[in-house]
Amino acid sequence: MNKMKVPRKLDDELYLKFEVASTRKPMKINPKRCFPDWKNSLKELNPALSLSDRANADPRSSVTQTPRSLLQSAIDQSVSRETTLVETIRDPEHSQQLLFLQWQRGSVTVVPHLEQEGRLYVPPESEFGALPELRLPDRILPCGNSRELLADLSSTISKFVDLAEEEVFLVSLYILSSWFPDCVKAVPYLWLVGPLGSGKSTLLKFLHCVCRRALLIGDVRPASIYKLASFLYPTLLLDEIEPDGSMMGAEVRRLLRIGNTPGAPVARNGQLFQTFSSKVISSRQPPLDVALASRAIVIRLLPTQKDVLPLDGANMEQVAREFQPKLLMFRLQNYASVRKSQVSFERLRDLTPRIRDLAQGMAAPLLGEATLEDKLFEILQEYDREARIERSLEPEWLVVEALFDLCHKDMGFSRNNSDILVGGLSSHINESLAFRGEGVRVTARSVGSVLKSLGIRTRRLGNLGRGLTFTSVLKRKIHELARRFGFDRTDFASLAGLETGYGGPPCVSCEEFGLTGGLRFVDLTARPCRKFRRDQGSRLFDQIDAV
Repeated sequence: MNKMKVPRKLDDELYLKFEVASTRKPMKINPKRCFPDWKNSLKELNPALSLSDRANADPRSSVTQTPRSLLQSAIDQSVSRETTLVETIRDPEHSQQLLFLQWQRGSVTVVPHLEQEGRLYVPPESEFGALPELRLPDRILPCGNSRELLADLSSTISKFVDLAEEEVFLVSLYILSSWFPDCVKAVPYLWLVGPLGSGKSTLLKFLHCVCRRALLIGDVRPASIYKLASFLYPTLLLDEIEPDGSMMGAEVRRLLRIGNTPGAPVARNGQLFQTFSSKVISSRQPPLDVALASRAIVIRLLPTQKDVLPLDGANMEQVAREFQPKLLMFRLQNYASVRKSQVSFERLRDLTPRIRDLAQGMAAPLLGEATLEDKLFEILQEYDREARIERSLEPEWLVVEALFDLCHKDMGFSRNNSDILVGGLSSHINESLAFRGEGVRVTARSVGSVLKSLGIRTRRLGNLGRGLTFTSVLKRKIHELARRFGFDRTDFASLAGLETGYGGPPCVSCEEFGLTGGLRFVDLTARPCRKFRRDQGSRLFDQIDAV
């Protein structure tokens, strides 16, 4: 037998400990030597099987009876897991020992190891530093449907933390979605924001009791994020994270930005580490990084005078023992359905792409509950409006906004073509930022780079420098960009115009691309002036004098 120095990871559930060379005959494994406590570890969730029968069971029989289709190979990830799942659980009699729970078409079996093609797979060893703190269930219990689970979670959260009804719903739904990170395109982050004494730590401890493979840590270093995320894909609960402007803070932000979607590992010292996992982040202030903020559902906590229960160690264990087995059963029973769940694009059309991905991930475990989905989408629409405001200071949004505004300047005077230098465009952006009271400024060079990234080519305007000519082709392209970036004419209307519904001169391209924003437009073409006749005025004044 060739014992490997470092366990090789086969799947997010299983770890390779022993390997038999394929050119040799399978070698016999002494279970008492490899697993000294195998009699206490091997159990089958079968009510008809007594404890003595379990203790006398031979672990070698469970290895040989394991279906070959149970595991996925390290390279081929296309094997269906709709009918067979393997979960890592704790031994209910020895909490420091881990077991494999196999779910196949409603049949449950718990074994200490599994075999595939001459390889023996065992759970990670308890000596691993983070393993004792990793929250794992030790059994399964009847769970009910998603609506019933959400109601139970919401009522329990309200006992320990003072949150608004809307935020309790979001936290409960996040807990449910944390059990299906491998079924969605992107997992949302949950960002807890509040001053000292607002209950952030209490909510984090509650989430540690109920989220899938929850791991609560503080004083986070960048290496901890990608190393722990590569270990069993836990739900990382990061306490008191303040990603400041330091080099360490910048690296933490980069890892968090790429960590909510699978397939983007980081390379460190010649090794690849996965950063993808569900994450809950606690801080006193919301993230200033717009890209990072768009990946998170922000829950705002405030100090409260409400009488809530203390979440001490005994209550934490009680919550965990109540919900962990139910949530595991919910995952096992609904894995295939959640994996196939997809909200129609029409229902999410008005959301920006990032919020749309979060909506898909949060709605997946609802399994088509229309009422709950509508409630979620209504809340996320408000998040989307806030996200649009935050993104308005990003360079691409500033440039597209300025171009869209300039397209409609002096339209009442029928100017077909006009030129503007890149420096003039940057000046127009800076004037708008100064008018809003923003401290951000752009340069001509940065604006030129953004124009190039948007596919807008500048040209030489004589001896003045590089610039743009607002031809009909360019105006049409700008309107297309405005539609993609979420702008319309309401973004440039005055307050009086918004109140009266007047948007200014009409624009054919705005009508074509649906950018009118529901405003009315009036042609302001100048009418011929009526000539004033002197004799009429004199007769008027003569009549007045006569009176």
